[in-house]
Amino acid sequence: MTIYYTSSYDGAKVTAFKPGFRMLAGYADQRTDGGITKWNAICFRCYNAPNFGGDDMVPCADDKVDTMGLPPKACPGGIRTTVRLPTFNDKSLWPKDESQPFVLSMGDSTGYGQHGDYVFGWKGDALQKAMEGSCFGANCATLKSQSFAEANKCAVQDMVKEEVDGWLENLPGVHM
Repeated sequence: MTIYYTSSYDGAKVTAFKPGFRMLAGYADQRTDGGITKWNAICFRCYNAPNFGGDDMVPCADDKVDTMGLPPKACPGGIRTTVRLPTFNDKSLWPKDESQPFVLSMGDSTGYGQHGDYVFGWKGDALQKAMEGSCFGANCATLKSQSFAEANKCAVQDMVKEEVDGWLENLPGVHM
């Protein structure tokens, strides 16, 4: 899978995750917007153009682009949370009918549940340098790249015997 980390579209400083970074927000079992207010929640902003800029609204204040759950349609300009973090995108994974294809790791297909696991795997300040280097997609002189063949040589011995290739009908431990 190719993941594209992108710098800020409007020139704003993007701060990379630091080694040891952890974040906990929201309620992992939330499946509706009941009880969520715009002033105490993380929201998602869906940009319909290839540029984030143009709005001066505070996060979670514009119902045309802000949602409490995952956006129900494709966002060609990307998705931003109320905190600007490096974002990634794989357009080939979004269905052509624009249905919402994501299921979060705890089995939430609505986006109302907030739970995230992030494993920081960047060496030193490489991610911050990439954010400051105006990297966009594969065009990033700041980062060293390798061929798919070279990357595929890297393998970790399985610790648990489980199916890891192809589509899974359910997430492990989750009955959808």
